[in-house]
Amino acid sequence: MKQWAYEMTHQDLVTEFADVCARLGTVNSGLVISMTGSSRHARDVQYLEGVLMARLDGVQPPFKRDHVVHAKIKNGATSMGLSRIVLKQDQPVTIHRIHYDKGRWLLEFRGVSNRERESPLFSASDFVL
Repeated sequence: MKQWAYEMTHQDLVTEFADVCARLGTVNSGLVISMTGSSRHARDVQYLEGVLMARLDGVQPPFKRDHVVHAKIKNGATSMGLSRIVLKQDQPVTIHRIHYDKGRWLLEFRGVSNRERESPLFSASDFVL
């Protein structure tokens, strides 16, 4: 570590922790692990990193798992990423995971998928109960 751990920001500390865990898991294995890869495990690490950061930041998610929400505006809500999915206002969806990323809340829904390996994420601010 280039910086003393006690002087790191929450984000840097959590990132360093994740990187150390990845390096530990690959010792003598010959594997290469990308923390930003699209595998299920990488997505889980990113999710848990967000949970840790939310706790360290002292914030709570705007919804809970299994809450049913719908888009706030008539035009619907559009997913983030390359493959855009639009959820209409009259299309209720069930929350599977709530991600925290640098101060913003992102939602992952059950049964909503795209052509990518991962489920699309939507801004929580675009939805209401």
